[in-house]
Amino acid sequence: MHDIVKANVVFTDLTKAADFDEVYKTYFTEYRPARIVMGVAGLLGGANLELDAVAILEES
Repeated sequence: MHDIVKANVVFTDLTKAADFDEVYKTYFTEYRPARIVMGVAGLLGGANLELDAVAILEES
């Protein structure tokens, strides 16, 4: 998770954002990447949440 630099979070119900944030903090305890949170009227397949992230990986 330390490679993630940005996360986009989309909710159909923004009242769930606080609950999500509590879980999110357990994954990013020392460093929190930049984040965008937004609400929409609906998501594909009836999903309640969509999350995508950008990570930077070191070359080996």
